[in-house]
Amino acid sequence: MRRRLAELLRRDSARFALTYLLVFSASVLLLGLVTYETIELALVANQRQHIEREGAQLMGEYAEDGMEELRHDIVERLEISATRRLRYMVRSPDGRTIFDARRSLVGSAGP
Repeated sequence: MRRRLAELLRRDSARFALTYLLVFSASVLLLGLVTYETIELALVANQRQHIEREGAQLMGEYAEDGMEELRHDIVERLEISATRRLRYMVRSPDGRTIFDARRSLVGSAGP
């Protein structure tokens, strides 16, 4: 078996095919890595923009209408969009939790 493989690798066509296979494999691997990184960066940037827009909108609503309206708007968002919703939590400047949607959802899930 080894002898036959050694004879095969002495041929120029076999060496060329093996070299081509290695170069092709390395190219596909590199392309896959670049594609993965590019898509991951785009998804993270998109998610960050979504969170920043949502936060800015909620802060504006809080500035206009106060805490009760903010709570109402958050609950409304949670009820409307179950698949694309964010998880909301409101904390006071001293770190005390004022509203935590995760606790509300766990508490309303039932037994």
